Amino acid sequence: MRFAIEKLARDFPERPLGVMLGEMRELGNYAQKAHADLVTYVSKHPQIRWVCWLGQMYKAFVKDGHEWYDITEKNKAVEALKSMVDEGYAILVKGSRSLQMETIIRQL
Repeated sequence: MRFAIEKLARDFPERPLGVMLGEMRELGNYAQKAHADLVTYVSKHPQIRWVCWLGQMYKAFVKDGHEWYDITEKNKAVEALKSMVDEGYAILVKGSRSLQMETIIRQL
């Protein structure tokens, strides 16, 4: 995920960044630490101005100013994402394949 965020930042250096990140379900015993580390990394990234986390694994780590949705609330998350696209944000939507994040992109 970090590589994808850095690529987005390089490709759009003048635009604010928004990230919608779904759970990383394939990590097994490493999952809790990986989710906590990613929340910390994103929180410190200088270009990221909007963050939406999808899934229970992130809930305990979400920082102030970030949005969190249960994966069953994808439609609410999509509405939030649409407003960021309208405001000119460069957006990254990424998550475990099992979350079917591509369904979010189709709704834009």
